[in-house]
Amino acid sequence: MRIILASKSPRRRELMDLAEFNYEILPSSSEEEWDNSLTIEENSKNLGYQKAKSVFDNTQR
Repeated sequence: MRIILASKSPRRRELMDLAEFNYEILPSSSEEEWDNSLTIEENSKNLGYQKAKSVFDNTQR
């Protein structure tokens, strides 16, 4: 299974290393835009989806 870390976060990389996962780093190129009409939970889900879709779209070419 291919595991992609879609983040430049050093802490997330550290956690992946501690868990001894074999992964690659492909940061998302999507812009993070907060929507004030949504709840914190809805914004978190929306931003996560946008980042994941951006990386997915870039790996399917």
